[in-house]
Amino acid sequence: MFKYAKYELRGTMKFLMGAIILALGASTGIQLFIRREAGNTLRYLGGMPRESELIAFLVVALVFVLIGSIIGGMVYLISSYRRELYEDRGYLTFSLPLSGGQLLGSKLIVALFWGTVMGISIIIYNLILAQMLIGYNLFGELWKIAAQIDNFGFLFAGSVITSLMESAVTLLLVYFAITVSRVSIKSRKIGSLWFILFIVLTSIVTYIQEFIAKQLPMYLDLSRMEMIGQKEAYIMGIDSQFGGTLSIQGVVSIPGLLFQIVLIAGAFIATAYMLERKIDIV
Repeated sequence: MFKYAKYELRGTMKFLMGAIILALGASTGIQLFIRREAGNTLRYLGGMPRESELIAFLVVALVFVLIGSIIGGMVYLISSYRRELYEDRGYLTFSLPLSGGQLLGSKLIVALFWGTVMGISIIIYNLILAQMLIGYNLFGELWKIAAQIDNFGFLFAGSVITSLMESAVTLLLVYFAITVSRVSIKSRKIGSLWFILFIVLTSIVTYIQEFIAKQLPMYLDLSRMEMIGQKEAYIMGIDSQFGGTLSIQGVVSIPGLLFQIVLIAGAFIATAYMLERKIDIV
């Protein structure tokens, strides 16, 4: 599996490295614009320092660059998976001594890897560039904020883990929908309607996850590493239907998180089974 993942990584490197370079170039352009506009930082507008407004604009703009880059990269990787099932390259892929689970695992690992690399590289690059061009020490500001948060390490780790799990759920639902679209059901295939199937599956999964979280109000507060109930969650102002995602207060629904784990395993097994037993390209 890891040998194929290495091959997949090389095959996608040219496009995705180009996407990263393009995102960094766009970030540089945004920060150069901010630097030019920040020439008169002593002027106030509406009672707010001009510099503060520019920094706020910088953060928002860079968030859009980051999100756009990651979405673009994921669309490319999803298209790559679809080409394996619908184009001639699939003849070579499915002739390799790989099980359905190994093929799917390789695709998933590479997609999560590139998403992580793109996110980290864009964030670090912009933090360094902001200090060089604008003289704004974002590293220092973020460190000050982190120092004021109890158990920041647990919160950060929890945020990373839940983000990876959410990404894995989304990717596996996409892979599942594309694979189902290639499987014949009573001599019919849904083909390009896989995206509609994905939307339907996502809606169903979201509803079930929120329903479970609401019916079983058990939460884990990562800032204190303690389990809390519905009453304490209500006092903290936490929405009882946020599912398995990490709330802004650093609290995660335990049943929602367990549902995500079961969903990841189930979607992986089902998709791997179809790839191995139901897809006949060769």
